[in-house]
Amino acid sequence: MCADFAIHDKKDGDPHAHIMLTFRDVTPDGFRLKNTTWNENSVFLEWRKNWAEVNNRMFEHKGLEERIDHRSYKEQGIDREPMIHLGYEASALERKGIKTEKGNHNREVQRRNERRAALKEEGQLKTEKAEQDTEELRQNAKEIQLEKELQKIREIQKTAQHMEKPIEPHNEPPYVSTLEKQLKAEKAAQHIEKMREQQNTAEKIAERMKALKEKYIELETEKITLIAQHNKDKLELPPLEYRAELMDEHAENITALQCRLEQLQESRRNLRLLDLKKKKEADAQIAKATQNLEQAQSFFRNRFHIDPAQAPAELNRLQNEIRTKQDELATKQILVEAIRKKQATLELAYHTQKLLNETHPDREQITQLLEQTRHPPESIRDQQQIAQLLQQTHHPPQTIRDQQQITQRLEQTRHPPESIRDQQLRDRIEHQLNTINDTNFQKAIDNLPPYQARILTTLREQAKEQQRLIESEMKRNRTHDRSR
Repeated sequence: MCADFAIHDKKDGDPHAHIMLTFRDVTPDGFRLKNTTWNENSVFLEWRKNWAEVNNRMFEHKGLEERIDHRSYKEQGIDREPMIHLGYEASALERKGIKTEKGNHNREVQRRNERRAALKEEGQLKTEKAEQDTEELRQNAKEIQLEKELQKIREIQKTAQHMEKPIEPHNEPPYVSTLEKQLKAEKAAQHIEKMREQQNTAEKIAERMKALKEKYIELETEKITLIAQHNKDKLELPPLEYRAELMDEHAENITALQCRLEQLQESRRNLRLLDLKKKKEADAQIAKATQNLEQAQSFFRNRFHIDPAQAPAELNRLQNEIRTKQDELATKQILVEAIRKKQATLELAYHTQKLLNETHPDREQITQLLEQTRHPPESIRDQQQIAQLLQQTHHPPQTIRDQQQITQRLEQTRHPPESIRDQQLRDRIEHQLNTINDTNFQKAIDNLPPYQARILTTLREQAKEQQRLIESEMKRNRTHDRSR
């Protein structure tokens, strides 16, 4: 390849170079065929890489800290929108304080990048808060487990103390009888205390799991609302952008027609007094240009319902509204991601506790308490309303319709009506929380002691094996039925 270059530095702050390259191979015999491999993207990227390395070596040689990278922001893993090159003319106008289209674009990109950085920092703060909540849940789980271990140690110590008590000889029946009564009483008291502690523990576990589930449902409702608002705002954005783009295009067309009309009028004034033919042609052109301008202005008024002179202000308003909606969309997206991270934390805590319940001695009681939370007992106020309705039933209803109305009111008092959508949401979340796949199972046992993890892994493998046997038996029965 042959290159012809020139370096320009007028000491005006804009040093640059002009480089011309050949498209043909250069040989001792002159130029040959075009080398199309130079147009490939891989060659272009290799040149960019070499150029970056040369610049960085020179920066290091000069003792400068600046470095350049030939890769794009996406390849570098940087969440930033790139700006466009201004060029010589746009740079000169911007230095004079005149705003250009490229300059406005770069300023808009810079504003979005700053907004994106601020939202990212806000999302990181929310993520840190979610991690702190997760750590607190883990500490609570560890404290509960430690309390269980301490309780076992206390029971062992009590048993050892009773075993160390001296036993009276067999030849003294009264003392033996008294000792037996004392031991039976102490054993009964310990059994009652143990039952109370287990009851309290089971209630606490059920309340904690209920709180986790209610918090998850609350976050899911908030997430669904945000997603619905996000989709609604997203649908409102394209019409605004189309209106702004179309208005800008027609406003520029009107401006161009006005400039054309002014040029024709200026040319008409510069004609000589006796150039009658040219004046006649100029008048015809001016009339045609005036007609085109009036048609464009009339179309603009009918299409946008404003005067063309109000176009800049309306465009500014539309652009501000578009930017506001874009910022709202980005904010809602970040909030949704933060909610999903909180839900993942709550789901992990719920799954961990559910797995612990498998080895808990009161797992059946915990299951019953959780079932009761789905239909809570009636409050005192509900009971009073039911009593009033029952008093009305002391007098027989006049018609079957009255009896049906009273029965319906009783049912509504016992169980307040819930919308089908809310019930479906609650059922879906309960199914999601109660279903533990292999990935969630692995995450949950990672937070448990090794001996509990081994027990739960063994139980899960046994359940899988039993499920495989059931499926195999069902498949065999289906095959047998088909053969018959």
